[in-house]
Amino acid sequence: MRKFIYLTSVALTLSGCIVFDKKSTAVTFHQFNTPTVAASKASPVVFIPRASIPAAVRRPTLVINEIRGKTAIDDSQRWLYSLDRAISDVVGHNLTQITGLPYSTSAPSDAHVVLMLDVMQFGVNDDATILQINYRIETSAGDTLTQGQGTWRSKRASSPKAFVEQQSTNLSLASAEISQALLQALSKTLP
Repeated sequence: MRKFIYLTSVALTLSGCIVFDKKSTAVTFHQFNTPTVAASKASPVVFIPRASIPAAVRRPTLVINEIRGKTAIDDSQRWLYSLDRAISDVVGHNLTQITGLPYSTSAPSDAHVVLMLDVMQFGVNDDATILQINYRIETSAGDTLTQGQGTWRSKRASSPKAFVEQQSTNLSLASAEISQALLQALSKTLP
């Protein structure tokens, strides 16, 4: 009798968990376009911790902030890895391509410079795909070398794929500006 009750309860429990008439949606994973280059200089290493990103986009799915405060979220459109780490990596790759300096996303034990990224806006408005970043470059001891902010706009994205492409373009433009600020700061501090 106990065996019958046990089997009946298991069958009833499992029957509510399995749905046979629904097809699952294919998931598309996205990542930014990044250059693949090796550093041509040995130092200083640029340490880039995880970027600070708005809470609304801090999730595994692509979040596209659209006009008038509407947010488009599609669970089948996901980042390949966390957005805060992806932004740091793509900026690091672009910095290496532009400056030749190596970058790391984990703190080096030797003297290094630190690039802090604070993403203020990451989305789509009426006419453009927008990226706004505040950045600060510090010594490994925590002294500020330089800081700045910028807003980059590219063509308005109409699909998740286009959004990732446009933000890749914006991140490339942001990296170019940050690279110039980094090189200027290093020329003033290094012999």
